[in-house]
Amino acid sequence: MKYYLKTYGCQMNVHDSELVAGVLEAFGLKRGALQEADLILLNTCSVRDRAEQKVRTLLGELRKMKIIKPPLIVGVMGCMAVRAQDYLKSLPFVDFLLGPEELGSLPGLLSPILKKRGFNPPTPLPQIAYKRNRGVSALVNITSGCDNFCSYCVVPYLRGREWSRRPEEILQEIEDLARWGFREVMLLGQNVNSYGKEIEGWNFERLLEEAQKIEGIDRIRYTTSHPRDFTKSLVLKIKNLSKVCEHFHLPVQSGSSRVLNSMNRGYTREEYLDLVSFIRKEIPHSSITTDIIVGYPEESEEDFLRTAELMERVHFDNAHILTYSPRPGTSAYPLGDPIPSEEKARRLHFLQELQRKHALERNSALSGQVVEVLVEGRDPKGHLLGRTRTNKEVFFTGEDYLIGQLTLVRVEDVTPWSLRGKRP
Repeated sequence: MKYYLKTYGCQMNVHDSELVAGVLEAFGLKRGALQEADLILLNTCSVRDRAEQKVRTLLGELRKMKIIKPPLIVGVMGCMAVRAQDYLKSLPFVDFLLGPEELGSLPGLLSPILKKRGFNPPTPLPQIAYKRNRGVSALVNITSGCDNFCSYCVVPYLRGREWSRRPEEILQEIEDLARWGFREVMLLGQNVNSYGKEIEGWNFERLLEEAQKIEGIDRIRYTTSHPRDFTKSLVLKIKNLSKVCEHFHLPVQSGSSRVLNSMNRGYTREEYLDLVSFIRKEIPHSSITTDIIVGYPEESEEDFLRTAELMERVHFDNAHILTYSPRPGTSAYPLGDPIPSEEKARRLHFLQELQRKHALERNSALSGQVVEVLVEGRDPKGHLLGRTRTNKEVFFTGEDYLIGQLTLVRVEDVTPWSLRGKRP
């Protein structure tokens, strides 16, 4: 039997899919293309309506496929399996649903379904184990769930309240990854900065310190951070940990304190700017990226301009800018969606162009400099590609032996989104 696994959304979903792939291959299934698959699993995201619409479109295609191929097994997992379960249960061609906190039950859920299709599952059922995506960087989950309850976000309702993995489990996993040849780890959580608040003697700073000691790992990254919990003490800790990359992803969402208060973000515009100023002072060569929402129900033109002004002050290296998407069940949902889509599009385009200018300015400052690159592979045109410590993509020419290695590249050309150069 062959399986097809489609992943939507964030890196946490990508990591969940690595676990699911491990289970499926332990059952004896092989990865295949959509049209040849006997089992199709969609790992969904509900953060934005657009992500759900993509799932609904593919489900329409799967309905037709199942008419032609009745034994086909279709499963839906992830946040949409919880948020839209009534809709999904109404689809007769969907065989099972699996919420993001139910991954451990996948072997037991899958076994009887496969038996009905004439496939003999292994006994005893396989242990949960990750099927790691090939590459130089590995994802490591350190927290699950979220306690922030931002007004626009469904995550706390779908992934549950926040809890931290035991530090010994995390550190053992990183040691294993180092032995398997991974050079970089990305620590994952909805809010990594609050790691360990229920574990005596532990916090995110200490976890970074302990991970720093593991031989074989050259770089440590983390996502996502919440500006409210990103302390100046943590900035100083990162400054003195050589393996922790100087890339700060700090989702601001809005440059208006009034809107931030309505969003329940827990910080003001001034507090955010103070944190950014401290980072730039202590670690001048760092990069700072962000997420921004335009068209929030209570965002006035003045609020929008405050966001543009904040961007002018910070000059982000990159920004993920999206229009507001009402999500049922959130505290902002009763506010409706009063800002016309045309106005949202205008604000979105304005900020995107502003960010393009800022990103080009930030990258242009690197022209002529030599940067350290962890080489990930080749792009479709045959160039080697990798990332700097500050998470900037770099393209250059070189031999295959460099893949998986750290190397130096002199920057010769830049775009708003990448760097190009040659080895010195």
